[in-house]
Amino acid sequence: MAQILVPGVAQLVLSGTFLTQPWACVWHFAFDNNQSNWTQTEIQSLAAATSQAWGNHAVAISTTEVTLRTTTATDIGSATPVIGIDSNQHVGAIAGGTQTASTCAMMSFHINARYKGGHPRCYLPWGAPLNQSSEYQWSVSFQTSANNAIAGMINDIRGNVPPRGSSLVSHVVPRYNYQVVDDPVHHKYLRQRVSLKAVNIITSYSLNPTLGTQRRRLHA
Repeated sequence: MAQILVPGVAQLVLSGTFLTQPWACVWHFAFDNNQSNWTQTEIQSLAAATSQAWGNHAVAISTTEVTLRTTTATDIGSATPVIGIDSNQHVGAIAGGTQTASTCAMMSFHINARYKGGHPRCYLPWGAPLNQSSEYQWSVSFQTSANNAIAGMINDIRGNVPPRGSSLVSHVVPRYNYQVVDDPVHHKYLRQRVSLKAVNIITSYSLNPTLGTQRRRLHA
């Protein structure tokens, strides 16, 4: 399948481990009202600013089993993309009360657009048993802490990535058009991307009060 370019957008992969189990979160950023390709300096700045923002805000609400190991930024608007990598590692600060590797804080990303299917979201390895109000729900205070942490991270990134003229970076969500194709070999139908539909700025965030699970992390 041909690559679908997203002009002006950088894909950001935050990857780490929960003890020995890998985890990863994929975010996207773009300069406001600017679709030019990212420069090497800009893309490296995005990776470094995100790593630093995790250290400033996410470490305090992650257990000591959680480590951010690598932050990688890639310009997905170019067929020959520039790539930035930050390898600074950040270990969570909450000691005691081990969380399970599949437990996640599911953060919803809100956009000013209607959509079909699953809404924009991210499964974050945040929280500890002491942050739960029950066996299935996060406490109200932790929900506030997580919402403040994600907002703080994004504000840090916007403030620390040098602007492109008057344009700052924004957290965005690329949305695609899909078609369903038959896979007779495996006797199933596949949903494939066929074109770019839109790139929407994320306007706000909210943590789902119910504990999230990310079973795929156990098989990554």
